[in-house]
Amino acid sequence: MRYPVDNFLTDWNTTAGYEYGDKTDYGFHEADDLNLNGGGNNDLGQPIYAVTDGEITSVHSHTGSPTFGNHIHLRFNIDGKDYWAHYAHCQDVYVVEGQKVKQGDKIATCGNSGTTFAHVHFAIKNQPTGIDSIAKTQEDMKKWESPIKFIKSHLSETPMATITQKDLDQIRQDRDTHYNTTQEQKKVIEQMTSDLHSTEEKLGKCLMITNELNDEDKKTTEQLLEAQKTNTALQNRISELEKMKIPPVPTPKIIYRNMPTGFFEKLKVLFS
Repeated sequence: MRYPVDNFLTDWNTTAGYEYGDKTDYGFHEADDLNLNGGGNNDLGQPIYAVTDGEITSVHSHTGSPTFGNHIHLRFNIDGKDYWAHYAHCQDVYVVEGQKVKQGDKIATCGNSGTTFAHVHFAIKNQPTGIDSIAKTQEDMKKWESPIKFIKSHLSETPMATITQKDLDQIRQDRDTHYNTTQEQKKVIEQMTSDLHSTEEKLGKCLMITNELNDEDKKTTEQLLEAQKTNTALQNRISELEKMKIPPVPTPKIIYRNMPTGFFEKLKVLFS
């Protein structure tokens, strides 16, 4: 089941009007008056819904006040027993007698027909009482349920899920599969972490070698620059010497004087 209006627990109250069992001038109030927080007619036109699946058994309109105004009865069944939800003081009605509705279907809007201020007069009957009946005595009140309490009690009725042995085995298999997958993922992560550390070490070594090579390149560059300077100095010196035009040194002449007789013959034999 559901509440007859949207956001009932947060946006609506039952204290602005009559609550179930309150004493009235005609007897006892067999419904809860649902009012949107804020008062006045601010709930006029708010949607009203079927609280559960069922059939519309009556759509009736009264003129004048105080009456039920435009009101609807919805018959539904719980655990083989029939109940009737009664919505009164509606503004617009969207269903007809005999219509089948589903829980949550919009069947009317909140109004102030048959009353002064807009509200939803919402009741649940546990036996047929006629479309316009009211509770004149405490004995009559036994024909109605406390509507909001009734809905709350059935809102909490959630069927218990049944788990077969096959379902249990599947759950265990899924758990084991998930565990094994997790372990495999853990191994992969550990291997990736190890590979990452190894790569970091290799990168560190490469960085050291690169730095050493950079140092060697720096020294070589310095040596090349020094050699270039020396070469330039030599080139400049050569250019300066060429500009000086130094005359060639004459070849010395050997004068043979007073050589002993036979000297040249002996000389030839010595070097032959």
